[in-house]
Amino acid sequence: IIAIPLGDWYIYNFLNFDGDRDLAVNIYNITIIGSVISFYGIPYNGLLMAKEKFWVFCGTDIVSGFLKMAGAWLLIDHFQNKLFIYAVLLTVLTAYPTLVFIRYCYSKYPEIVSIQFVRDTKLYKEVLGFSVWVSLGALASIGRGQGSALIVNAFFNTIMNTALGLANSVNAILQTISGNLCKSISPQIVKTYSAGNLDRCMKLVAFSSKLAFLAMYIVSIPFFTEAEWILGIWLVKVPPYTVLFVQLLLIDGLIFSMNASLPELVFAIGKIKWYQIIVNSLMLLSVFVAWILLAHGYQAYMMIVVFIAFTLLVTVLRQILLNKIMHFDNLWYIRQVYIPSLLVLLFSSPVYFISVNPILHLIIALSWVLLISYFVALSKAEKLVVGSFIKKLGEKCFRFN
Repeated sequence: IIAIPLGDWYIYNFLNFDGDRDLAVNIYNITIIGSVISFYGIPYNGLLMAKEKFWVFCGTDIVSGFLKMAGAWLLIDHFQNKLFIYAVLLTVLTAYPTLVFIRYCYSKYPEIVSIQFVRDTKLYKEVLGFSVWVSLGALASIGRGQGSALIVNAFFNTIMNTALGLANSVNAILQTISGNLCKSISPQIVKTYSAGNLDRCMKLVAFSSKLAFLAMYIVSIPFFTEAEWILGIWLVKVPPYTVLFVQLLLIDGLIFSMNASLPELVFAIGKIKWYQIIVNSLMLLSVFVAWILLAHGYQAYMMIVVFIAFTLLVTVLRQILLNKIMHFDNLWYIRQVYIPSLLVLLFSSPVYFISVNPILHLIIALSWVLLISYFVALSKAEKLVVGSFIKKLGEKCFRFN
């Protein structure tokens, strides 16, 4: 209700765009519909996460990926209005996983998802209060992600928007890869805290954050070592600033990943009001500061530098807030997560100065980072967990063959 008229008004009056504005409006409206469908599916997504039905997520992601690939292939030689068809395709494929999740939940958990009238008004107050503060986080995330695109469009041109869009795409893919590795740990954090097993809960939080950082760093290595070459294979002609945008966004993502599981702990505790207000207000403030800098003539990349600075500030404040909420042991967390992560960065730095064939460079860099991640970052217990996982995976592959 709000997004469509507001977006249409902005596109017709302020968007820095030389193409067909009617087409832009139609595509925007279609994507809003896809977002509404995804929004509707959030409770079902949460139920599947709580039940740890990760194969449902994996199965729908795989099917959706193949459908996207097939649709993109068809667009090469078919259809006239390719951009419009592409937008419709993405909207349909955005709705597909949500519809699968809803159908699965009604099939397996009808007693949970069926509509019921609850007479206890206190529950409504609790749920609505929680939802308000969670929504603030979603608003901040959208404001930073989409606000950056609007700011760049206002002060520069569509080429710069293309560079930022490509960088955001790369960053989103890599964060999804690293995030999925930690997805299975999140329900355990909530369950162990609820059961009063704080020692195991803290270990899961530290291990999950460390794993998120290592996974993010490993998949980012190709873009820190041979970004121009990789993007050249994908795009042929790489737009200006794309490489710099990609690398700065990845740095921002790496900083965030160092305490990726701390929000899960805060949500498990339930005392989220001031945490959400402070953290997400700073995220929105970063957009405003970036707008001021660009309005004073600074280069576009300074916007992401501002985001990095605010991410560092939020990292520190998260530790302080958690200490206030539950007397969180910050020194223990620093020893368990920050120091091992920084040691990996330190010991891996020489691989960036190697001058060899791009493929060989990637092989050397990835191999070295994997080795130091295992031997430097992981504790003995964590090595046993990782080793057990690799062993089970190997046994499954052997049986399959």
